[in-house]
Amino acid sequence: MLRMKRNTVLPIILSACILACSGCETAQRENNFHTFKGFANAINTIETADEALEEGEILIDLDALPEITSDAVSSSAESKPQSDVSSQTKSETASSDISESEISSSDAVSSDELTEQDLIEDETNTTELGIGVDENGEPSYRKKLIENRDTSATAPLNIHTGSPVDMAWFDDCVFLGDGFTNGLSIYNDTFGELGNAKFVSAACIGWVSSQYDWYHPDAFHPIYNGQQIFMYDAPAVTEANKVVITLGMNDVCGFSVQSTLDAADSFIQKIRYLRPGAKIYLTTVTPMIDTAQYYLLNNDIIRSFNERLPDFAWNHNCGFLDTYSLLADENGNLPVELCIDPGTKGFHLNNDGNHILCDFYKDNLG
Repeated sequence: MLRMKRNTVLPIILSACILACSGCETAQRENNFHTFKGFANAINTIETADEALEEGEILIDLDALPEITSDAVSSSAESKPQSDVSSQTKSETASSDISESEISSSDAVSSDELTEQDLIEDETNTTELGIGVDENGEPSYRKKLIENRDTSATAPLNIHTGSPVDMAWFDDCVFLGDGFTNGLSIYNDTFGELGNAKFVSAACIGWVSSQYDWYHPDAFHPIYNGQQIFMYDAPAVTEANKVVITLGMNDVCGFSVQSTLDAADSFIQKIRYLRPGAKIYLTTVTPMIDTAQYYLLNNDIIRSFNERLPDFAWNHNCGFLDTYSLLADENGNLPVELCIDPGTKGFHLNNDGNHILCDFYKDNLG
């Protein structure tokens, strides 16, 4: 067992999370599916009763954790080619946070519940892309976006929510997010409940990791129309005037609430640099089922982040959508009947959950 300060160990634990969900690459997906379960068990079996810990310290059983390489915990931006990208196309079925490699497109096309093996076997290959990147790690597509940005537009003030919108509202809307947005994209492809909305997402991504530089070993950058992009560039790439963002679960398991909000502030500024007139809506992190409460990720931690989000949204001229309360039962947990993976991770939505989410968006984005 190892005694460490919390502010030292959290980045290491986050890297373990990201390492576990590096199964975004097809060759490692089945292995990482089991790795996450081992990681979750490890952080749940941390023993603190036998020793009095100083405030801010936690004990880590190094033997129980999955192997962490030096590359995985590197905090520096290493300049190395990123030929194997840790991101997904909207047609891919990876959808998760922490180890988001197992949600399946079959959830959108069938009302039957899936087995864990179904979730693994239905994975498709990750696209490997070559992209022009300059010596500073800046992708070439951004130059055109910067040249064409509308400097006359200003950020809209006091974005209201709570009123219904029609299907045409989604024609110039883009949803940005992690595995939950992957699942919603697949669901919408099949059922069309959000019309022509666009989706740009990547399994395992968060407010923090989405802003790592192009060659950072822990970076997650999504693919849109065959082009790998920074997620914060997606509104400009898609020319969307409305942006709904679902991020945070991959941050709160390893970063403080304030650090996560600081990253969200930077992300929003980057959107508005290229798309200043876009309306931005922030959603809360959604709940986990009662039996899926881990040491570093549980409903108490999620709520501590969500409680700060309304004021943050108001101060940043963003709309706010409380999807946690929408999906939580009377005890603040995600109902098992809305969860596609109750036997493993316990927080992804099935068809019924995505249907509730779509109805909520249609009733409250105006």
